[in-house]
Amino acid sequence: MNVLMLAQLLPFPLDSGGKIKSYHFLKAVAEKHDVTLLSFVRSDEETELAEHLAQFCERIHTCRLTRSVLRDAKMFAVSLLRRESFIVRRDNALGMHAMVEQLMASADYDVVHVDHLQMAQFVPENGQTIKVLDEHNVEWRIVERIARSEPTVARRVLAALEYPRLRAFEREACGRADYVLTVTEEDRAALTQLIGGVRRQGEHPRIETIPIGVDTDYFSYSWQPERRAKCVFVGTMYWPPNVDSVMYFCRDILPLARPEIPELTFDIVGLRPAKAVLRLEKTCSGVRVAGSVDDVRPYMAQSRVLVVPLRSGSGMRVKILNAMATGVPVVTTSIGCEGIDGLVPVREPARADANREANVWIADTPQEFAGAVVALTRDDELSATLSRNGRKLMVEKYDWGIIRRTILGLYDEIEADLENRRTAPE
Repeated sequence: MNVLMLAQLLPFPLDSGGKIKSYHFLKAVAEKHDVTLLSFVRSDEETELAEHLAQFCERIHTCRLTRSVLRDAKMFAVSLLRRESFIVRRDNALGMHAMVEQLMASADYDVVHVDHLQMAQFVPENGQTIKVLDEHNVEWRIVERIARSEPTVARRVLAALEYPRLRAFEREACGRADYVLTVTEEDRAALTQLIGGVRRQGEHPRIETIPIGVDTDYFSYSWQPERRAKCVFVGTMYWPPNVDSVMYFCRDILPLARPEIPELTFDIVGLRPAKAVLRLEKTCSGVRVAGSVDDVRPYMAQSRVLVVPLRSGSGMRVKILNAMATGVPVVTTSIGCEGIDGLVPVREPARADANREANVWIADTPQEFAGAVVALTRDDELSATLSRNGRKLMVEKYDWGIIRRTILGLYDEIEADLENRRTAPE
């Protein structure tokens, strides 16, 4: 089949969870189908990096997306006047509309694969082309959770204003798709409920769950279990849920753990740290903001615990999959580990002999979270149990080789669906 993939983020380099997912999905589909990639880029460097994907793609096209405070302010004003989602409106580039129209006029595409919700606004109505909406998250739910958890009043108000509008767009976009892909069963249930009243040509779109995977060869078992009073957070550090996570950890959790382990340090690793995150080095002792690094594996391997104190968000956390594959014990909230099947949380009493099958520690209050970090820093046997079991789960269930077969199976079904449509009587 001829597939046109529309990407909101260029899926290379692999420096964020969304890019990792898109890269492996693109790579799998391109094994059996001809893929044309059309992606936003944000710099000349990204335009050059796009050539790396030529090993998979038949053709690659890019469209420059320029964001600035002034442009965002303009788009925000337009979204208020039109009562539209600001998150969608700020990516509404005329150049992308023109390129999609030109590509679809110049070739017969069997499938348009929409990677990220924002790209759905560029897909024209076309009854002959199968539309696949690839939802990395339930986007409106992220913003709704921010409206409940954000400590800053102004941001909380803006999120409360945004999420109903984003929900309306997401509902309409799902209703126009033939297939909607989610990464978790929780997201699948949420979107099924969201589009309950939306019908496309008399039928609901088909919603399928394909989880994110992990490269267990690249993220090989490398945890070094020497006693280190160090924890680490890894993630895209301009994404609001991640920013909130590290602020919450430094403000509410770390002070509870420090009396027990005064030497405890915290590394924050990830792309483009927000200003609020950068300030943590000066305002919170023992905190180091490493920012973007070439390789996150040494930071994981040399930490006692990976912490994921997420209070908003949706989808799956690639950081948890990578950490478990590496063997790092993980402490997370219930929201943080949504969508990862096979998790066995630590139960009381928090000892290795009582938790032989445990592979994660789930803690939803600052007191519980701090207690988990302290316990795993001190208890070598329990830490080793989580390390060993976490790696086992990743190898057996989440290796990209396993997920790849699921992706190809879905596209086999799409191809059969396309053939049935073409041969069906008028």
